[in-house]
Amino acid sequence: MIGRTKTVIVYGEDDKPVGIVTEIVARVSADVGAERLVFRGPVCFDDRGLQHLHSAILPVVDKITEDLDVPRKNYEISIVNLGASASTGMGIDISGFSADLPLLLTLLSSSLQVGLRQDVVSTGHVASLDGDLAPVRGISAKLDAILVLPGVTAFVLPELKKDRSLEMLTPIEYEAAKESLLRHKGNIRIHSIGGVHDAIDIFTTDESLVLGSLR
Repeated sequence: MIGRTKTVIVYGEDDKPVGIVTEIVARVSADVGAERLVFRGPVCFDDRGLQHLHSAILPVVDKITEDLDVPRKNYEISIVNLGASASTGMGIDISGFSADLPLLLTLLSSSLQVGLRQDVVSTGHVASLDGDLAPVRGISAKLDAILVLPGVTAFVLPELKKDRSLEMLTPIEYEAAKESLLRHKGNIRIHSIGGVHDAIDIFTTDESLVLGSLR
């Protein structure tokens, strides 16, 4: 599906964290004079997150599209809660950078008109303009939420063994994430990756790339 993917947002990280599967949707804006990123619906990024989107996520998207001779675009982004909180009308507050990877994938998909697999959920912090990924918190809660969602076959996340792991995660978080990944390895396919290009390989198929090229 074009411009649409799933991630997991974790609430209450310090006290019984709960993961909520959330769908991110991006569309190319027809208003060429508008801001590069416009958000629709009940979603709120903190100032730090917004700055990161403009300084890190958009530049990576622009570099990939420009290498393919596709001009820069403006985008409308909406985030739809697929979890239990949707029934309560709860808004979606996003802090931190764990939604970087799925946001980048939806923007790229929308710009290039290349569909993304809908049976894969991702999380990850885009930590450089080269598309390197850094570990994120809440892996155990995210896996618990994914496993009860029908139709999901794989989970994509940054490698835990990278040099920056202990900068991003406490030793307790690091060990808990490792234990959770090992425990659930037989229930879902887990892809531990180092960069954005690895994620693109997982989320796209030969068919979606051919159809995107034709479009």
